[in-house]
Amino acid sequence: GSPMPIGVSFNVIVSQNQGNGAYVLTATSANTSGYIMYINEPDLNDNPAASFQVTQNGGMSGIIGGGNYNNHAIGVWYDSSVGEWTIYNEDRSPIPYGTSFNVQHSSYITQVATASNTSGDSTCLQLGISLNSTLLVTHEYSGYLTANHGYFTDVAAVWYNEALQEWCIFDGSYNAMPIGETFFVTPW
Repeated sequence: GSPMPIGVSFNVIVSQNQGNGAYVLTATSANTSGYIMYINEPDLNDNPAASFQVTQNGGMSGIIGGGNYNNHAIGVWYDSSVGEWTIYNEDRSPIPYGTSFNVQHSSYITQVATASNTSGDSTCLQLGISLNSTLLVTHEYSGYLTANHGYFTDVAAVWYNEALQEWCIFDGSYNAMPIGETFFVTPW
């Protein structure tokens, strides 16, 4: 609900139509329990190494995914007990029914914040990805709940570190990046 700051930019990939691994998923009482929504798609089920990205729909009426807006940072998690991927609210607030998410199957790189690739609020990819690339990032909950790792309640964003010539993921609130955080990164 805050005003959009002037000069903020976003990486956007447009899928011309649903299908080919792109679809909209809406939270209902059948697929959502509290802060967790089960994706339950054949291409993702029983596949803990599945490749995909998730983005929230804005919830404006008349738009695909119109309905409710989920104003919480989200992540994904594989629930091995049922063999399904989930979308969840990082702060563990309930996902409102009617909230919609775009899901896109894509190949990705897994980035884990380590002592050697992390400084301050950023973890850098160290993979030689071009400045002209577009990166999509989704946080993956990997099950490590410690004081410094687990839920990532701030917004994950990307920036290009020209001095290092590397793309970096940073904590949108400029908090220190916890060692061990894991992200799906799709370069386009």
